[in-house]
Amino acid sequence: MMKAELIRERLVNDIKFAHLREEVLKTTERYVLEGMPKLTYSLFRLFENSGEREQYQRVYFGRRGILSALALTSLASDNPVHCEALQDVIWDICNEYTWCLPAHLPAGSSVSSPLTVDLFAAETAHTLAEIVILLQDKLSSDIQLRVRMEVERRVFEPVFSSDKLLHWETAEHNWAAVCGGTIGMAALLLVKDDDRLAKMIQRMKAAMNCFLSGYGEDGGCAEGIGYWEYGFGYFVYFADMLSEYSRGLDDLLDLDKIRAIATFPEAVHLSGGVFANYSDSPERMAIQTGLLGYLGKRFGECTSVMSQSVPGLHDDPCYRWAHLIRNIAWTETRMPAESAPFSTGLTQLNTLGWYIDRRGTDSYTTAFSTKAGHNGEPHNHNDLGHFIIHGGGMNILCDLGSGFYTRDYFGEGRYSILNNSSAGHSVPVLNGFYQAAGKQFCAKVIDVQETERGSTIELDLTHAYPLEAELGGFIRRFMWECGECPDAFVLNIEDRIDFVNTNATEVEERFISRICPEITQGTIIWADSRVHLSLHYDPVRFQTKMEIIQQQDHAGKRDIVYMTKLSRNNNDKESIELFRFDLQSM
Repeated sequence: MMKAELIRERLVNDIKFAHLREEVLKTTERYVLEGMPKLTYSLFRLFENSGEREQYQRVYFGRRGILSALALTSLASDNPVHCEALQDVIWDICNEYTWCLPAHLPAGSSVSSPLTVDLFAAETAHTLAEIVILLQDKLSSDIQLRVRMEVERRVFEPVFSSDKLLHWETAEHNWAAVCGGTIGMAALLLVKDDDRLAKMIQRMKAAMNCFLSGYGEDGGCAEGIGYWEYGFGYFVYFADMLSEYSRGLDDLLDLDKIRAIATFPEAVHLSGGVFANYSDSPERMAIQTGLLGYLGKRFGECTSVMSQSVPGLHDDPCYRWAHLIRNIAWTETRMPAESAPFSTGLTQLNTLGWYIDRRGTDSYTTAFSTKAGHNGEPHNHNDLGHFIIHGGGMNILCDLGSGFYTRDYFGEGRYSILNNSSAGHSVPVLNGFYQAAGKQFCAKVIDVQETERGSTIELDLTHAYPLEAELGGFIRRFMWECGECPDAFVLNIEDRIDFVNTNATEVEERFISRICPEITQGTIIWADSRVHLSLHYDPVRFQTKMEIIQQQDHAGKRDIVYMTKLSRNNNDKESIELFRFDLQSM
């Protein structure tokens, strides 16, 4: 359990938390001046009426940010004014119509189903439970009772009053760990009946086992690095509290598979906090320092991805209390002066079909990554054979990561969105067809070889496309190799495409970047002050076009994407397309 004295000491006196402390105080002051933002009926109805999520969620999460800031201020200060303000905020959140997001309520429902417990209802239950336990000497008995009553009514009763499992209890993705972990922690904090608690914990442990079954033995997370932090983070938080409660007798982390999962950030880290960000994940992120500190202490991993600073209050737009409080309690006493070195060479996550080859020097890291797998994964993108080229501290040819969440993003319109469609990945469009969604649309790994200077990866992508594309075969071969100097690399791509019909042989190769390319005859260049990437192709065979797309990123900010297209239509039933990329540091 979190210790109030430790939190107070670190927050008040440890220089590592100075930025966090400043943001907490400013948020507290703003609340005093402006009060609590309101969750109105008009905001609540937006998702049902239009599919828009952001406006409601901005207010909803902003309220959680105020709750967290006031809780930390009350922990760090003996000023009764802060505690009075905290009690008002707790009371206000207990009065919310629902703790769920409208996007997670039953379809077509304008009211909250009593059986609906989503990620954020569960997180709210844990947040309030941990706050009242940490501050039980400062909070009134009425507030503590109200929290217990609301957690019981909104979360415990819907989950545990029946033997019928909720959908997330058997999920093999982050929902099982987040919901199971937060509800399990809330139960450990609030439930006094030992027999009842034992049954509740047993059921949440079953959800955790389902979550773990979504990982292979190599520890790869199909949902990507962002959801690794979310799902596995809450798994670790619950496991820690359960181990402490059981005095070490019930240790969910005592598995070889857990150690492998803990290494996932290292596996997909390219350099400087930039990742191979397949699925709905950002390419650049600072992973929670408390989580990394805990895993490093337990397993001795996660050294190269450790941020040089503790995340601030506003770095997490959802203001997750579990991350925030454990960053304070678990961040290592000595932060790294700079990112620690990580191993170079080829990393293979064979269960997922993800391959990451990092090379270079201490001052300059280059990397290439590609993926196989299938198009029916959690948070899936249709991206088989897609690849990333990394240099100069950025992903030059990139993965767009998660887009702006709306109703369509997780509905029937998911693959009309550029981020999720193969149209938004560096894979070809064949006879006008994109890759299709579903587990049956898959890639086969033919061969993977690592050499002293690079690697070769060969994928069969024939079954990534629908039958209407009339593919007889599609083999993509990557050859990644260090050039004549240590800061120069070459990537050769060979696409062997066989069509069954000579009257339908359209090929449009696509390359995705957030850097505007310079296109000349036979050469395309993506460059800035740090890096120079050039693509060499046959100008006789291909016509070149660049499309600029303006859209919203996951945070709702403007995202400019440069899509370079190389098209050919010459009725070749069989063809071999050759592309050479030269990567050079500046």
